[in-house]
Amino acid sequence: MDIKKHSITKYEYIFKNGNSTIGNILQKELLRNKGTKIAGYNCPHPLETIMIFVLETKDYTNPKELIVECINNLIEKLNEIELKFSNTSDDVNE
Repeated sequence: MDIKKHSITKYEYIFKNGNSTIGNILQKELLRNKGTKIAGYNCPHPLETIMIFVLETKDYTNPKELIVECINNLIEKLNEIELKFSNTSDDVNE
């Protein structure tokens, strides 16, 4: 991943193995955070696995800290889902 710092509150992250699925999940989680001003992504070409993600924060909120916080929130949510699946019975009606 490459990171371009445009200002104190605006970063551009270039994911070399990114896609719209990851971009959409990350964007939605960041937009739930009150420190986010702009969160968006672009996949320039469908045959390439490059995703460009732009994050701009409010009031001097550190973009790096915010994106790490949001990724940790997503990991917690995925762990909860995994736990729910692992606690389900294998005797599900087919």
